[in-house]
Amino acid sequence: MITEITARNAAVLESIRDYFRATGRAPTIGDLSAATGLGKTTIHYHLRRLKAAGRIIIRTSEPRGIELPNAVSHREIAAELALMRSRTTRDDWEREYPMSARFLTDHQSDEQDRDSIGTDS
Repeated sequence: MITEITARNAAVLESIRDYFRATGRAPTIGDLSAATGLGKTTIHYHLRRLKAAGRIIIRTSEPRGIELPNAVSHREIAAELALMRSRTTRDDWEREYPMSARFLTDHQSDEQDRDSIGTDS
């Protein structure tokens, strides 16, 4: 196993971390190429070196199959976010996003007005 990584390997690794932080998911080869300015073949080389050094895990059977060892996976983050969203009440939403809550309230009263117009006859 390789233990040392080069400055370019480190730059690719940092791009992977930055992408995870920004999006919550793994980057594609194209994403890494765009972020580093390196060609896709060169990105593949650096990923092999990072894998050999134990800095990343590559799951070839999955799209966006790059993972960081000892890090919470993007699937675990997505599951936690979904759970948090399911527990959020309207009161929480209104407190967190007051403009959106006012829009929703106004929009609902418009719908109620339209519904009542049809029932008055």
